[in-house]
Amino acid sequence: MQATLLMEVIVEHGHWAQVSYRRLISETYGRGGWGPLPPDIQIIGTINASINHGRWIAECPIAGCGAAYIADSTDPLFICYQCGRGWYTVIFPPQKTAIEQLLLRRPRVGNHPSSRNWIPGETVAMLAAENARRGIR
Repeated sequence: MQATLLMEVIVEHGHWAQVSYRRLISETYGRGGWGPLPPDIQIIGTINASINHGRWIAECPIAGCGAAYIADSTDPLFICYQCGRGWYTVIFPPQKTAIEQLLLRRPRVGNHPSSRNWIPGETVAMLAAENARRGIR
């Protein structure tokens, strides 16, 4: 994938990965010492997606873990191959498109989209107001 394309979207797993999230997890889960990936997907909770530096991410909810992975709205599942916990359903906001459009107006520093961040609870109006304060139309 071309780097320029990645700057024109808020990145999800499918934008940059050669393999699906499930395949990536199945190939790497055991490296964390957890053995083979559980064969059945049994959802144990939900995680809210957020945007960090222009990437949709899901963060492990286990205290002290700190792992985060690029999420994908087409397959919104998460299992942590750092601490071994999961499966979780990743919840994307209903205003996903509007949030992305506002964040994509924000400039990059070089090729780094460090100002393109969103956390659950921030509204579209809050992002628009922040853009306006920064002189971004």
